[in-house]
Amino acid sequence: MGRNPKNSQNHLMLGHAELWFYQNLAGIRVDLSKAGSDQITIKPEIVGDITFAEADYESVVGRISIRWERRGANLN
Repeated sequence: MGRNPKNSQNHLMLGHAELWFYQNLAGIRVDLSKAGSDQITIKPEIVGDITFAEADYESVVGRISIRWERRGANLN
């Protein structure tokens, strides 16, 4: 299938979904307007019947890694 030169090829196909995975499901939030350790917040949003999430993010302040797992009422 050929490309249509009339349509833009310069866009993020799933950019919003990827942002949601990192910021909401994994809970990694970076706010460089804050000072020091307040720049990074980890606050995952547990939704539906998802039982775990794991993510690594290379931020300007270093690597951020998160893994959570839900077992019944417990979150580890």
